[in-house]
Amino acid sequence: MLATFASIAGTGAGSAASAAPAHSAAAAVSHVVQGRAIARTSTEANWPQLGFDAGHSADNPYETTIGPSNVAQLQQAWSFSTGTGNDAGNVIEASGVVYAPSANGMLYAINAATGSQLWSLSSGSGYASSGSAPAYDSGALFTVCTTSTSTQGICALNAASGVSLWTYTFPGSDAYDGTPPVVSGGLVLYEACATSCAYIALTGRGNSGAFACPT
Repeated sequence: MLATFASIAGTGAGSAASAAPAHSAAAAVSHVVQGRAIARTSTEANWPQLGFDAGHSADNPYETTIGPSNVAQLQQAWSFSTGTGNDAGNVIEASGVVYAPSANGMLYAINAATGSQLWSLSSGSGYASSGSAPAYDSGALFTVCTTSTSTQGICALNAASGVSLWTYTFPGSDAYDGTPPVVSGGLVLYEACATSCAYIALTGRGNSGAFACPT
């Protein structure tokens, strides 16, 4: 499936569109205004998680480049294929890189200026949260992933290289992730389930310091 990238007005973000509208989402990416490419790499232009922030507000208050006066001039900058019949999911963008999950569990890191692939990761499939949006914070990328046979958890990756930093799996057999991760205040937050479910908070610098609140 082709994911196409352009920018939209009002939210301070771009959008990723595929043939299946349900798998579209906002993201800050490179775009073209009046025939010139604009590379969006500043911290303020980042769209680091689903809906921009932990509350999924879908609003970037720092946006200054795209607005009602120029949105009609925007053009598609590039497209990236996640494979035939394999929908692209909700993408995010940070420091000039677009992170695009797909329905089969592949996670792609894409140069936001050129559309070229930087690295990819097979994060696993078969769960309701498989292929959901990752979250970025301070050079690290956090995503749902298969951690062992019949078990799903959270993987922390070096955002630049895709190299694993650490993993966390909720205690109990057949654990799975009820929600994709969000980041806030240096913590990685998500819902995990096994025989019961709980909201989990992990320190972003490692998988120590986890605490849980039963749902």
